[in-house]
Amino acid sequence: MKRFKFRRKTWVFLGVLVVAAVAAVSGYAYFSTTGSGGGAAYTSALSTIAISGDASSGFLYPGGPAVPITIHVVNNGTGTQYVGQVSGAVDAPTNVCNPAWFTITAPVVGYLSGGGSYTDVPGSISMPQNDNDNQSLCAGQTLHIHWSSAG
Repeated sequence: MKRFKFRRKTWVFLGVLVVAAVAAVSGYAYFSTTGSGGGAAYTSALSTIAISGDASSGFLYPGGPAVPITIHVVNNGTGTQYVGQVSGAVDAPTNVCNPAWFTITAPVVGYLSGGGSYTDVPGSISMPQNDNDNQSLCAGQTLHIHWSSAG
């Protein structure tokens, strides 16, 4: 049987190969380890929106047609806000005109991006006929509408 004789370069090569194999197995064991950790994320604060309406371009009377109102919605925050159903409540002069005699319609606005973005949405106000009350008490009155929105 013949014994293998390697030259010095071959032994160096085999040594480097063994070291590389050990390093590869060690590296694999290191990179396949498990762990856990934590971190933080921050959300912006809620900010208010501003809602206003333009004066109607017509007159209300019992049983008359709805009068259009342009509703302006402004996002005062820096982030995107969702504006849900807009609603309005009539603030009529007390002991004169009943706020329940008026119907206001307004839509869901949706998402508004931040930085003062705004949208105009259509709405309307009407005064349905009420045969049980004397609605002439509202004649010539200035009505104010308080706007709000559900998120």
